[in-house]
Amino acid sequence: MRKSKRTTPAEKQEAIVLSEIPKPPKKFSAEARSLWKTICSELIARRTLTKAATFTVEQFCVLTIAGREAMRDKKANYSQRLSLVREARLLGESLGLSPSAQGKVRPPAGAIGDSADDLRFNEIVNEGSN
Repeated sequence: MRKSKRTTPAEKQEAIVLSEIPKPPKKFSAEARSLWKTICSELIARRTLTKAATFTVEQFCVLTIAGREAMRDKKANYSQRLSLVREARLLGESLGLSPSAQGKVRPPAGAIGDSADDLRFNEIVNEGSN
């Protein structure tokens, strides 16, 4: 029997660290877009914003805005408010947004930048290793 060596997408492709703020989701309100820009700029400065992380940023923004709206809504009960705040806090921790989490979140190992120069350099290096 012949074993086939399969590679997973994670093995084939290095993490690409974004250097520019990606466009926020179209459904975002002005408040959510502002939060998106703030969070993405912070993560770019730390070299931890990857394409995959943008999904977590989106969830964080949605939950944070929903939590803010719940705080303004007199009909929302305490447990609803607390649940939204907790979920947003957990996502924020995973992104390294709290002071205690900042030291735990590091740029991805082997990550490259998304500039044309970094991408071309990565191609050259990988051609030599094959």
